[in-house]
Amino acid sequence: MSTERPSDFPKDLLSRYDEIRYIARGGMGVLFRAHDKTLDKLVAIKALPSGNLLGNEKVVRFQKEAKAAGVLDHTNIVKVLDFGVTPSGDPYLIMDFVDGPSLADEITNDGPIELITALRYFVEIADGLAHAHRHGVIHRDVKPSNVMLAHADEFEKEARIVDFGVAHMRRVDSDDPGFESTGGNIIGSPGYVSPEVVSGGKADQRSDVYSLGCLMFETLTGRLPFVTDTAMQTMAAHVNDAPPEISDFLHDEGNKELASALSEIVMKCLNKNPAMRFKTAEELKLALIECAGFIEEEHRAAITEHVTAPGGIFKSWSFYSPAHTRTPMVVAGIAILIPIGLMFYIGPSMLAELRGERNVKPTKMGTELKFKDGKSTTYSEFLGAINPDGDIGSMLEITSKNLPKFWNPRRKLAKLSYATITDDAMKKLETYPVYHLEIRQSKISPRAVQSIGKLQNLNDLKLELIDELTDDDLRFLTDLKELSSLSLKGTRVTDKTLETCSRMTGLKELSIEGCQKITASGIKLLKNAVELTNLSIGATKVPARELKGFDHLLEVSVQFKKLTPTDVEALASLKGLRGLTVTGCNFGKAELYKFLDSKFLQDVKAATTALTEEDAMAFEKEYLARHHRPTRIQTTFPYVY
Repeated sequence: MSTERPSDFPKDLLSRYDEIRYIARGGMGVLFRAHDKTLDKLVAIKALPSGNLLGNEKVVRFQKEAKAAGVLDHTNIVKVLDFGVTPSGDPYLIMDFVDGPSLADEITNDGPIELITALRYFVEIADGLAHAHRHGVIHRDVKPSNVMLAHADEFEKEARIVDFGVAHMRRVDSDDPGFESTGGNIIGSPGYVSPEVVSGGKADQRSDVYSLGCLMFETLTGRLPFVTDTAMQTMAAHVNDAPPEISDFLHDEGNKELASALSEIVMKCLNKNPAMRFKTAEELKLALIECAGFIEEEHRAAITEHVTAPGGIFKSWSFYSPAHTRTPMVVAGIAILIPIGLMFYIGPSMLAELRGERNVKPTKMGTELKFKDGKSTTYSEFLGAINPDGDIGSMLEITSKNLPKFWNPRRKLAKLSYATITDDAMKKLETYPVYHLEIRQSKISPRAVQSIGKLQNLNDLKLELIDELTDDDLRFLTDLKELSSLSLKGTRVTDKTLETCSRMTGLKELSIEGCQKITASGIKLLKNAVELTNLSIGATKVPARELKGFDHLLEVSVQFKKLTPTDVEALASLKGLRGLTVTGCNFGKAELYKFLDSKFLQDVKAATTALTEEDAMAFEKEYLARHHRPTRIQTTFPYVY
């Protein structure tokens, strides 16, 4: 990289960013890498073409769509950190910096991607799109150059989508040309645009599915489905010509079953009729995940981990009722309940049931489910694993023998949830290079818990909804020098554990939601834990006013708590506050405006009936005028517990 084209970098951003390096110029503007002096991290800055912002209406549209994109928070989406229009009129986006090539670079340099790697990329992209679609955001320009390949570890890359919400900003005269629809908005790229959009129709989820079909075709074959001499001819081909059979161009046919299955999926995505495609990216993702049944077990975990509940929400307990009783469990994905490596044959009827479709013939309770490795169970036994009134751990037992089923070597992640975990399983886990460990609502002995203290590479630990967990069990925490994120949601730990946490020099994120034995005295122990930046105290007995003076906190969550004026003033006084979540309380307009002087406020999530959308928009406008930088106020958002 070089410092080429410095004149393209918005001059109003120079006070915050240094070490600016030019990366590329494209249809969406100019991309730079820079160092954020405030956050002390590398970011990507996209300076958008101000010449295409024709009047206030388009400025408002850009800000609206960038705000929508900023809400997206998903592993396979490059996070939008900030956006706005500078006082000089230059629109910009600040994003996480991804140190890796684009999928387009990978195809150009190495040719078609081998089938198993391609399948993993496709699932990751579909998962990211499904998340965006659930939040009402359509990409409108899905293509290989808008997919970055981040280095997940030294061996694998992970697909991450960029440029949500700014496809309408494309220049017609760029090297990466778009086209203008009848509505006058520049959207899409000729090689990947759907027939209905070419014809002047409105883009929806199925349009993104079509574009992803073109991307998959190119990834597998090294060429686009329609190759012509001009952009106009290409767009006409999308409308009028049948796509070629992908099997005629496949280079990797070593796994013929997988090749055939992927070919069928791609051709369905490329159907001219939107009604004949996959209806959603989520449906496409599930179809892709089923292809994992054709690959070796050791490669499946990176694919099946993307099976999630609809909306990404999984509910298991509620801490907010006095009786501390169970609430119904919502399950649409199976990977959280069945060992990750066990792909099984599911008939159309059962799939329809799991997806919540109506008017389908129920699967008989005695129906046998056959696993690829020869094992089997009955449908009634399978449902028993998700019965909220039954014993969650009764079906699954994690032992040293089946532990690999729950291990994702690519992400160095072990998910040992909703099961009984044996001591020998944890002993074997000590030999794994674990970076992320999740143990949620499982049965585990104190002896087994001690094995966690031997995981010296551990960075992220979730021990949630474990009734038997005690303060003494967690004394090992100070031995985990690399641990930066800890969640103890719904456990019975006391202030003694917070004293332990206060001595953890690397701890940055801590959640004690639902920990009813925590007191204000315990919270005060964290005041000098200056490395701690994110703290969640929802559903505890600790009032928010106890956080006064915690100026090292950047993100605070006080869900399901009544806020007094003193509480609000304490939160508003936090000098470094960037993010605030308040849920189920009396947080309204008056409370919000207490944060008008918070210089670094980037995001407020307020799930409360006391705050209206109009109040939120008015605050955003006034905040922008005062601080010359935007903030986002979300008055509704999915609460995930």
